[in-house]
Amino acid sequence: MKYRKGFSRRIDETNRLVYAIDENGVLWIISCREHY
Repeated sequence: MKYRKGFSRRIDETNRLVYAIDENGVLWIISCREHY
């Protein structure tokens, strides 16, 4: 997967889900805890 800027969604007050979607539509979970 080439580097792509990830998207970020807040899970709760202190945690975030960071993810990216590649050119084939595959969802890559980059991080799902703490601030990045």
